[in-house]
Amino acid sequence: MAADLIGFSTREVINGLIYQDPNATFRISPQPISWGEMVTVTVYIANTGNAATGQFAVGLYLSTDSTITTADTFLGNISLPSITTQQPVVGWNLNVQMPSSRPAGPIGNYHLGMILDLNNVVPENNESNNSNQGSGRDLVAVSVLPPVASVADSVGSSTDKAMSFGSIVNDGKGNASVSYAVTLNNSAAKSLLKIPQNGVRLSSGTNFKIGSILSNKLSQAVNVSTGSSLIAANSSETWTIVVTFDPTANGNLSDTLIIETDDPVNPTINVALSGVGIGKGNLVISDSVNPTNDQKIDFGNTAVDGAGGLFRTATLTLANNGSGRYGEKCGTNRFGDDLFL
Repeated sequence: MAADLIGFSTREVINGLIYQDPNATFRISPQPISWGEMVTVTVYIANTGNAATGQFAVGLYLSTDSTITTADTFLGNISLPSITTQQPVVGWNLNVQMPSSRPAGPIGNYHLGMILDLNNVVPENNESNNSNQGSGRDLVAVSVLPPVASVADSVGSSTDKAMSFGSIVNDGKGNASVSYAVTLNNSAAKSLLKIPQNGVRLSSGTNFKIGSILSNKLSQAVNVSTGSSLIAANSSETWTIVVTFDPTANGNLSDTLIIETDDPVNPTINVALSGVGIGKGNLVISDSVNPTNDQKIDFGNTAVDGAGGLFRTATLTLANNGSGRYGEKCGTNRFGDDLFL
């Protein structure tokens, strides 16, 4: 004599007797679900054998296809009491929590299913029917509301995914620079948004750098280099990513801020960064009286003989030997335009 566990759905003939219940189906609520949400799984299990099952475990799994195996994402196992031959159909409501974010692997048509007698402790007439017996019996298709990554920036149009930093003097790392911000949040109703390790980075990082990543929900900066992070749903959490333009070369410079998430629609968001590095001027002052570089002019002794009498002249020269405009007005041309070194 042995038991025989199988998922029950609406009607089953067991040892010559008909057991039926139109509401007895394998199902979950709520539907659709969100990542990180607690769900209730309603299961009905039949013992079609001729012996009590004894205590046994049910394993619940989330799969990216319609076949449930132990290689799928494990949601939990529940120990259930013995099912006797006198009451061969029993239903339970089992509570399990969905993964906090989309499991690794391909995005699929998700199914939630059960494997009966997970630890294989029940002697059964048929060991092959403990799972994958059909929708409504031991598995159900699951609709998942995905996270939604939303990005905005503080330059120009907030949604164009481009920031121009203007012209900055190329005067060496850590000197002249300008910083702007990119914000990242999750506009999904419930599903958490996952940012993988190093999921916020620059393509090059030569002339631009990420100054900081701050969350309005955390007391310290976000460090994406140490592991994955989650952003709360319903736009309740915002990451502010500060990007700094600190040129090390002259001319038009560019880079790309790369943001990776588990948003299945926009898994990678690129923000174009641009700026102009301009040369640094260097003012050199000289005069016509030796020594010419001491920034002093000695006119010597000259007789006081009235206006228009004896006089001495000297020349002061201003030059810029740097790689860019010095930036100080040094005069006006005959058209009235300001002149710069």
